Parts: sequence; structure tokens; C-alpha cells
Amino acid sequence: MGLVKDKDTNKKIKELRLESQKTEGVVKPTPSIKFSKQEIEFLLYLIQESQIPGKRLIEAIQIVEKLQKSYKEQ
Repeated sequence: MGLVKDKDTNKKIKELRLESQKTEGVVKPTPSIKFSKQEIEFLLYLIQESQIPGKRLIEAIQIVEKLQKSYKEQ
């Protein structure tokens, strides 16, 4: 037993493999998410009330700073 793949599916898989090989060394920009002020306030509250482990503290501070900057820009 196994999955039966049609010719189109096999062709798409091969195309995806070729595309991934071409872009291995290229860094693609990550899409950003736009939050409303209310959503930013909620995220900041969640971070404030959570217990962040010490080894992740710097990451949390960076995220809080980004959220605060985004909040001020709105």
C-alpha cells in the first residue's frame, strides 16, 4: 500500500525541489504582521505577566522593544 501520485503532483514536487536548491544561500525577507494598538497592549501584558527563563530574557526584551516602538508609531 502507498500513496498514489499523479503526474502533475510529481511534476510539482520536482519543481519545488529545484526552487529550493536555487535559493539555498539567499535570505528571503520575512513577512511582518500588523497589530492594532489593542493587540500590542495585550501582547505586552502577556509578556509582563509571564515567567521568562533567564536564557530567553534578551529575546524577550528585544520583542518588547519592537512592540513598544510599533505602538508609538501608531
